[in-house]
Amino acid sequence: MKEKLSLNSVRLCVSLVLLSLLGGCGGAAKPFPIPPPIAGLEFLFATSDNQVLAYSINLNTGALGQPTTATGPASASSVLLNPAGTFLYAADAIHQTVDVFSFSPTNGAMAAVNGSPFSIQAEPLGIAMDPAGKFLYAPQQVSPGVNAFNISTGPLTAVAGSPFLTGAGPAKAIVDPTANFLYVSDSSDGNGGISAYTFNSASGAPTAIAGSPFTSLPGSFGGPSSLVVRPDGKFLFVCEVNLDEVVALPINANGSLGAFVGTPSLTGNHPVGIAVNPAGTYLYVANSLDATISVFSINASTGALTAITNSPFAAGATVSGVAIDPSGKYLYVTNPAANTITGFSINASTGALTQFAGQPAAAGTQPTSLTTAVMP
Repeated sequence: MKEKLSLNSVRLCVSLVLLSLLGGCGGAAKPFPIPPPIAGLEFLFATSDNQVLAYSINLNTGALGQPTTATGPASASSVLLNPAGTFLYAADAIHQTVDVFSFSPTNGAMAAVNGSPFSIQAEPLGIAMDPAGKFLYAPQQVSPGVNAFNISTGPLTAVAGSPFLTGAGPAKAIVDPTANFLYVSDSSDGNGGISAYTFNSASGAPTAIAGSPFTSLPGSFGGPSSLVVRPDGKFLFVCEVNLDEVVALPINANGSLGAFVGTPSLTGNHPVGIAVNPAGTYLYVANSLDATISVFSINASTGALTAITNSPFAAGATVSGVAIDPSGKYLYVTNPAANTITGFSINASTGALTQFAGQPAAAGTQPTSLTTAVMP
């Protein structure tokens, strides 16, 4: 059997230097005041050894600008920017913390907020955020549970009752973009369990949905890892890392999950990253051990997946994280063995990938996690 999660075997993290100027002020870096976001700008955020990197995205070519950097987590398994474009969060599995940075889209400057990094009870392999940017959720594998935090002011404040019980080996989390549902992949559940919750819009506290955890794939030997929800909120897609497969699960009106659609779709070797384009027409899976990206068209009515022509696409020596820019034109993957990020153009009609000029881009040492964001 393959190792349970490649993100447990790939050393992620962060190291380097924080910008000494922020907002034109000299002296030590200060997280406040934060200049307002410049609407329409897009950024790619990456983590590497002891370092967080922020790249501007050229919307005409997909090319990445020179990154700004900040000293960050030693093992960042997930990175997210809040919807306001003002705070960046990175989960550090090795140190059992979540690092929080202020972010300035005017110059890309990042600075650790007071109190960062914030400790949690056990290693966070992934983090998720609600669409309003009020709450952050971080699963923990030891003493299985999901931590809930209020992040309305930036720093983390634990929600009363946290952590909340999950299935065995909680790994990754996702919040439905159109409703109030939280999903956690239980990587040690022999039936590929997915813990599902509603959460209180005022407090952020999750409540298990009746029937949770739901089976993603019977007999998957503890394989569910990365998750993504189709933008219309109708389907949850789950990487079954031990079986080299991805499955689609219907999301019911109450947030419960139906049985997987059709038959599991084969990916490449050891699928660890997953993304869906903003139109919800194509699904992309990063396969870490054969360094490819599997691409599937999504049936809008049933959620069924069909591999497109020429899938999977070669993506480097190794791959880990995958992210699509908010315009849906470009896809990026981390190449930990090569210390780079590779960018591809997405064919809007077919979903096919074409590596664009000027790639790959340097990304520190062993880059792993990615996210993209557009400034509001």
